[in-house]
Amino acid sequence: MSEELNTPVEENNPQSLLGGEPTPNEPQEPAEPQPVGTAPDSIDGYEVNVDGFDFDEFKSIDENKEFLERARAAGMDNKGLNFLLSEYNQLIPELMQANAALENEACVKHMSDVWGADTDQNFGFARAAADNAIQNGVLTAEEVNSPEFGNNPLVLKMAAYFGQQLSEDTPPQNTQQTAAQSVSELMKSEAYWNEKHPDHARVYAQVQQSYNKQYKEAN
Repeated sequence: MSEELNTPVEENNPQSLLGGEPTPNEPQEPAEPQPVGTAPDSIDGYEVNVDGFDFDEFKSIDENKEFLERARAAGMDNKGLNFLLSEYNQLIPELMQANAALENEACVKHMSDVWGADTDQNFGFARAAADNAIQNGVLTAEEVNSPEFGNNPLVLKMAAYFGQQLSEDTPPQNTQQTAAQSVSELMKSEAYWNEKHPDHARVYAQVQQSYNKQYKEAN
């Protein structure tokens, strides 16, 4: 009888018939993960529903168009883009506000160095001149509130000068107020030029009423 060979054979790694080295198993391709969503065929296929966000205007800008093309090529689906633009829509105004605050701080510091102890008073004068220009249609509120106007040291100096001229002969609006609370002095106060002051609304309204009355009497 022929003797049987008791050579163990590994089921997953069979021996070569020629007695050579074991033949390794063929590597299996990993299963492709199932995508959560599918990128559209073009950026026009995205549907963005984010409150306060104009997607048509956003994608009309060349730089944004290029971003959307890259996002689509990377496989970003509609849900992913909506999330990204929603975060972007909340973040951008905060960044712009932070930048504006820094610009305002720098301007206030510069004018403080120029005006010294008269800084508060001169800001009040500048504000009065700007308000007068709005009332007479010389400037719009948007123009006055723009950084090009409000953060320009030369404009502030000129506005403070004309504001002082306007306030010199302005009588108090409320006859029950003491002489120390004349409109001129109100415009010098922090409550007038600092919008965050708790008494700003009342003082600002009082100065406005005085100028309105003066304007009506002049006409």
